[in-house]
Order: sequence, then structure tokens, then C-alpha cells
Amino acid sequence: MLSPTLSCAKICAVRSKRPNAEFDAALSHTKDNQMEVLSSSKCGCAFCRSVFPAREISDWSSEEGSFSALCPHCGMPSVIPDNCGFPLEKDKLKSLNLYAYGDDYMQKHPDALRVYCARYISGEITHKLANEALLIKYLTMLHESGDVWASSSLGYFYESGGEFHAPDLDKAVEVLSSKVLFDDEAALTRLGTIYIGGYQNGAKAKEGYEALSKAMALGSEEAIFHFARCYFEGIAVKKDPVFAFTLIYREFESLYERFRQGRKDIPLFIEFANQIGKCCEQGLGTRKDKLRALRYYLLTELGIRQYERVSTNAEFEATVDASIKRLAKELGFQSREPVFDQDSFFDTFAEQQETGSTKKLVAHSYSPADETLHLDIEFSEPEIFIDIASLRCEFVEGSIHWEFRDVESGKISEHSSSYHYVHYIGDDSWAFVSDEDEEPTAYVTFKPMDSEKPGEGKKE
Repeated sequence: MLSPTLSCAKICAVRSKRPNAEFDAALSHTKDNQMEVLSSSKCGCAFCRSVFPAREISDWSSEEGSFSALCPHCGMPSVIPDNCGFPLEKDKLKSLNLYAYGDDYMQKHPDALRVYCARYISGEITHKLANEALLIKYLTMLHESGDVWASSSLGYFYESGGEFHAPDLDKAVEVLSSKVLFDDEAALTRLGTIYIGGYQNGAKAKEGYEALSKAMALGSEEAIFHFARCYFEGIAVKKDPVFAFTLIYREFESLYERFRQGRKDIPLFIEFANQIGKCCEQGLGTRKDKLRALRYYLLTELGIRQYERVSTNAEFEATVDASIKRLAKELGFQSREPVFDQDSFFDTFAEQQETGSTKKLVAHSYSPADETLHLDIEFSEPEIFIDIASLRCEFVEGSIHWEFRDVESGKISEHSSSYHYVHYIGDDSWAFVSDEDEEPTAYVTFKPMDSEKPGEGKKE
């Protein structure tokens, strides 16, 4: 893999003032050494003094178009190939190390610690037990020096565990509650989550609630999700599911917009959408509505499909998929090609539209004889199209041709006109509105239906 690295110039800067031609020559082979490494049988590391087969090297750094090997044992750009002529012997490597770095290089160069930690966390250094142990060691050194990023990363590592180390909540709490993270919103959120999750048999629940409250005040949206959990479950406070639902539903508006516009904050989008779906299905803090619940489960699934990182949870994905299949079976829906009618229009735009993009009615026609209105709607930004009955939820761009049935009357400008959102007036009338203070761009009135209104039922 490729990554930014410490330059040879920085390494040279910490050497002894007394030059050593042999050592300087050996160190020059640590830079842009890809071809040398590939043609060597073994290599040595000037930093950690390891000697290893050249084939163990799988990570590389890129600097100004050159490719330098990263040591598979310590992750430093300090690999010396055997074909350069320098003897890869223990005593020689020790002397070279002292010449190039000195005894306390890492203590004096926290930037080197950060580079290693960042590389390991992003997967640019091979994940194995020895390298993960170095990650803990280096993060701890940075944490003790007051580095906020390292402290937060170390706390999260102890909370969730690594590939070779089990979670340690006591150490996580020790780090996350340290002075260096006193006003860090992410650390406060993690700390609050641990406390309300039953840490010390719930003895810290009140402190967890307070930590989440502070994190919310500092701007953490994840804290809002867990703060709402306190009210859903009655953790350190009296249960209030209506207040909890209001919190997550209100915050979802902005998450939806950032997801729609730039696929941003996807993990939070997924969590919030799934929780709203569960609330709608169970009638928790809001009215029970299986159709609406299915809409939010479909949004959750869309978020999962858009999430490119490996850390999506297979068990969670299976649960979401099961929820969709369960409700689809109960409602009589099945996966099929989408239908662009008033039902799917309502599914798409009835919620999360107040901060939506400007849309344009570019063509339309109304046939009183068959009570059908045809609309071409052009989108200025990507939109999320939802057809619940077809189990479809996907991004669309450009324009869509819609066909509204059972239309009693309609009034639309003859010219293309823009609108921002739709007012749903009563059960059967829609007004396409550009601005609150302006006349609607268009009106559509549907014929009254006995048991359904647009968007509340599906007709084949």
C-alpha cells in the first residue's frame, strides 16, 4: 500500500554530527528502494533492527514519485535490502540505528508515532499481533504527552478491541475520562455510551447521561442518538419515548440532506434511519405505521449499500434485511420494477423535503377523460427515489416522468416552473410550493378514495 512518510531528509537530520560514510551509504538505500527490495532475498530494518525475508514486505510509502519499503515489523521507511552490500548483522544494525536515530528517537519525534498509528488504523500497515502491540504502545506514548487525537483513538481501541486484543472497558474509561479529552465531543460520546451500556452494573448511568448531554452541547450527533436511547429505555431518566423519537427524527432531517447531497455521515444516517423504522413499526414514540417503517428500513438498506468501508456489521445487515422481508410479506409487497405514480411520489417526498433541492416541472399534460396527469420533473441535485410497494430505494439524477391517476383537477403553469417542496392539504390535494410567501407553482386534487389516500395504500 502507499502512504505519506517521513522523508530521508528528516531521518538524516537526527543523525550524529560525526559522519560515517558506510552508514550514510546504507541509509541512502532506504529511499526509493522498490526494485532493490524486489531483487533481494532478505532485508534489515535500521529502525527496529529486524532481519526478515524480503517477501514479507507488503507495504510501501510514496514520496515525490518514489516508492520506499515499510518495515513489516515496525512500519518505518527504514528497510535496507541485502543487495546493497551492507551486512545485516545484529551489531551492525544496532550501530546503524544509534547513528541514524539515537536511543530516544520516538520520544523526541511524535510525528513518527502519529505516522505509524495513522498508517495502521487506515490499513496501510499489515495487521498482525506485533504491529498492533506497537500501535497500543505508540498511542499510549502520544496520549501521555497530551495528544487529543491519539487519546481518542486509544480510548476507542480499548472500547472496541482490536484484531489481536480484546476490549478493555476499564482502560477505555481511564483514557476517555482523562483531562486531555475533557471537552472532546467524540470522547464524551464514547464515554457516555460505555456508562449507559451497563458499565459497573449501571452505577455510572447518570454520569453517562451527563457526558452525552455535554457531547450534544458540543455538537455531537452520535451523542443525540444515545441520549435518545436513555429516554427510550429509561436509563438514568424517566422513560419518554415521544421525546426520544422527536430527538432522532428532528436530527435525521439534516443527516438525510448530507447523505442525499454527498453521501456524507453514512454510519449515522444508517443508525438513525433504522431506529426511526423500528419506532414506526412498534409505535414507539410515534403512531404505529408499518408502511412508514418499511420506508425507513429501505433507507437504512440504501445507506448500507452506499457504505464502502469494511466495518459494516453483517449481523446488523441481516437484521435490516429480515425487517424489510417481514413487513413486505405482511403488506403484500414484492421486489419489482418501480412505478412512478402518486404513491411513489408520496413515498419519496412526503418526508425529509423541507430542506430539499429545487425541482422543476418541465412538461405536463392532463387528460380529464382518463383522469391522468403526466409530469416530467427535473432535479437540480441527486434525489433519493422510494417506491415502497416495489421495495425500491435508490439515487436518481436528471428527471423522472410521473403518471398520477385518479386526478379530479389540476392547475399547472404552461411554462416550466420551479418548486421547492409539496404541501399535502387534507387527504386529497397537493400544492407544489416554491416559497411560503408565493403562490403555489401547481395544484393537484385527487378523487376521494374510500379507505386510502395518495401514499397510504398501494394499488396494483
